Amino acid sequence: MENKVLNKLNTLGGKGASPSMSEEKEYTSTKAEMEIANLQEELDGRKQDREQRKVFALWIFGLVCVYLLVVLTAVYFVGFGLMVLNDIVLNVLLTTTTANVIGIFIIVAKYLFHR
Repeated sequence: MENKVLNKLNTLGGKGASPSMSEEKEYTSTKAEMEIANLQEELDGRKQDREQRKVFALWIFGLVCVYLLVVLTAVYFVGFGLMVLNDIVLNVLLTTTTANVIGIFIIVAKYLFHR
């Protein structure tokens, strides 16, 4: 297969149908270098993805912790009488908080750890 491609390239370049040994080694060398560069780029991309996953996981964890802390503080304030909220408002607050936390966790987990 490679010889057919090399022959076609040489024919298109006007060099004839059969490449010399030095030209074939040069093409093979260039192909190997390109494959190595491609693999190195893929490895660098995976390293970057892994680093970004760590950062995003920490940020999302922090966001969820702060969000829950604010909601729990509001619930404690209502419980101790320092803040007045209607029962419906408190119920909606707790329900949406639970749904948001579970939803964020599922979305982030599927995106960051899709494999």
